[in-house]
Amino acid sequence: MGRSAGLYSDGIIDRLAINRLNLATPAVKTLFRWAAVLSLAIITILNHYARGLPFHFLLDFLYLVPVTVAALNSLLEGLAVALVAGSLRMLTNPLVFSIIKPSDYVDFLVVTGFYLVDPVTIELLRRLA
Repeated sequence: MGRSAGLYSDGIIDRLAINRLNLATPAVKTLFRWAAVLSLAIITILNHYARGLPFHFLLDFLYLVPVTVAALNSLLEGLAVALVAGSLRMLTNPLVFSIIKPSDYVDFLVVTGFYLVDPVTIELLRRLA
């Protein structure tokens, strides 16, 4: 089966959404950058004023949204937003730190480590496309 038959000849690869991860225009990149900053600010404010522990945990996973949006621009922006999100998460979560035991800090840092995996995964998908 040569290169002229199968997936490549049918044009299926060109229709996959993963091939459109490369954002070409500067206006779209700026839009994604501002969307990441705005959503990071909103989630941080909500996280600061949250009262229930389940709501805190939900917001901890919502921090992946701005990281993913920033990673669509570039790997460096995604990693920078991931580090900022992890830092803001630790600074604005006094309720979680007052409830959990010192041995649970490792679990808290593991979830923060997932923020760093997301931009790398998006970059891997971009390069595979």
